[in-house]
Formats: sequence, C-alpha cells, structure tokens
Amino acid sequence: MIVIHGGGWDDGDRGQIANFNDGLARNGYAVADISYRLAPAALWPAQRDDVAAAVAYVKGHAAELGVDPRRLVIFGRSAGGQIAEAAGYELHDPAVRGVIGLYAPSDMNFAWKWGRPDDALNSPKLMRDFLGGTPETRPAEYDSASALLQVNAGTPPTLLVHGSIDTLVWNRHSIRLAARLAEAGVPHYFLSLPWATHALELNPRSPSGQLSDYAVLWFLAVVCR
Repeated sequence: MIVIHGGGWDDGDRGQIANFNDGLARNGYAVADISYRLAPAALWPAQRDDVAAAVAYVKGHAAELGVDPRRLVIFGRSAGGQIAEAAGYELHDPAVRGVIGLYAPSDMNFAWKWGRPDDALNSPKLMRDFLGGTPETRPAEYDSASALLQVNAGTPPTLLVHGSIDTLVWNRHSIRLAARLAEAGVPHYFLSLPWATHALELNPRSPSGQLSDYAVLWFLAVVCR
C-alpha cells in the first residue's frame, strides 16, 4: 500500500495516523508511507509525479523490500486522497490494483465553484497555491487534478469513504465520483457514513475508524488476491 498524507497540499508529512499503517502491517500488507512536494513551492502535477516516482521505486526495489510489484494499491486521505485518485487513474499501470480515497476532493473545478474565501480553509487561495491559478487561467491543471474527469473503463477498482457531514470536503465529491465509476463500469464501493465528518478514521476505536479499517482490509483482500 502506497500511503499519501493529507494536509491541504501545503502541509502535513508522512507518518500521519501511524496506527493505521501499523494495522495494515499487522495484517500482512507492506506500507510505503511517502512524502510529496508541497504547494505553493511545487505546483500540480509535481505531486502526481512524486507518486509515479514512488510506484517506480517500489517496483524497482521489490525484491529487496520483499513486496509483490504486481499488486500495489494507492491510498490517500483528504488532499492526499485527491492525489491518490488522480495519480492512480492517470498512471495507467496494471500493477496498481486499486485506489482508495478517504474524504477526498475528486473534481477541482467543482471545488472551485463552491469554494469560499471565508470557509475554514480559504479554499480559493488554497487551490490557487496548489494549481497555480484559477480554472480560467489553468484549465489543464484543474482537469488533470480531477479524478472524476479521468475515469474510463480501465480505471482501477476504487474504494471511497466519506462522511455526510464533512464540512471541509463536501461529500458530493465522492457521491459524484461513485456515480461516474458506475457509469464507466469500474468496480468500486462507496462507504458513506451519515454521522461522520473530516478525518473520520482518526480515532481507530470509533465507529468510523472501525468501519474504515474493515472496508480497507476487505478491499485489499479483494483487489490483491
């Protein structure tokens, strides 16, 4: 499992929620918890390229790492989920057996349309810092950063987990992506938690944490068999 941290594209580092990685390891899954270049110093698609480099490294060093280079899954939470979904869909690598996005923005044009400077993240500024401008000035970057626009029949199986009362990333991102995956015939599962908000798996003993862990392990068992 290649794990991509959250943090709004301009913050955070690998090692977030380490107990989650420990749980995967206890269940027999190797974890590559990676860093990526942060905005605004690095604009998209630098983050996608960093994920591609991580995938290439794991595959190229599989023997010494003791992993199967043919069975990789890309996982991300929040901003890391956006990177995981967009990168995982755009790599077109058969070794990537699946993509997991937790409470991730999957359509950056949609996020820009509904973002407000007075929201908790100052979303318009955050997106300008990440993508280098607006949808009008950087349309290619907004489109390529939007997993929803990359979906096709060859898209990897996908697990989406999102809370219905998430006030940082609207759950309609995952609702819309799930609908697009269904339209394209891509195997997927959308776990919608009506009581959950952002960072829903932070407490592993909470209902959201336990359900998320179960869903992730179930998904891995299916796509990596």
